[in-house]
Amino acid sequence: MRLAILAFAKRYQLTCRETEVVTEVCTGLKNKAIAARMSVSPATVRLHLRGVYRKTAVADKPELILAVWKLSLEAVKQPEAEQGPQ
Repeated sequence: MRLAILAFAKRYQLTCRETEVVTEVCTGLKNKAIAARMSVSPATVRLHLRGVYRKTAVADKPELILAVWKLSLEAVKQPEAEQGPQ
């Protein structure tokens, strides 16, 4: 999943901290737990999430996780499509 998150971050030009928040969101953590892990306030986590939502055009955490998941599926399908039928 880490590679999918990094590809997602690159595609949407997320900052390092935004990428860190996305990583923690994808593990299922709540804002308060993410804030504790990152040594920031929950308000800062919400600020980073707003930036992620704006850049990626998603509305909430479930949609964000789904967007990361879809991108990872695209990455898996892409090499298969390049190989063609065998």
